[in-house]
Amino acid sequence: MTYIRALKDGKSQVIKDIAFCTLLNNHLPKKEKLITSLFSDFDNEILKVDKTVTKDALKNVHGDWYQWLLAIEAWNYCAENKKASLTVLTPKISQFDIAKLYNERLYDLIQDLRFKVLSSSAVQLISSNPDFVIIDRNLVDKIFPGN
Repeated sequence: MTYIRALKDGKSQVIKDIAFCTLLNNHLPKKEKLITSLFSDFDNEILKVDKTVTKDALKNVHGDWYQWLLAIEAWNYCAENKKASLTVLTPKISQFDIAKLYNERLYDLIQDLRFKVLSSSAVQLISSNPDFVIIDRNLVDKIFPGN
């Protein structure tokens, strides 16, 4: 399966997730491999497939790839270290409002603030989600018992 698609405007777009898995050959890179070197190798492979992919397009995918590598490493670290908390990559706010993870009192305060801003100024108060959240090990052990 190809990991580049042609957009309606004729530009090429890297399909981030498919490219990531394909370029890694469905294996994690060696720990000693520098991320800059890994991404340089990825870029070279992409440009072999489609020379019209721009540097800006490549920079755009690097951010997600970097976060994915961090999230995978954090997951594996937590699995190997029974006292470690778990760091989890969070989705965009359009997919999930992170405020729902707060306790009810804080969530209600956030909702109240959003409503007041909207009703007083016709502006919607939307903040982005953090890139990651840290889940305490006690909760991790409840979610994944027997680890």
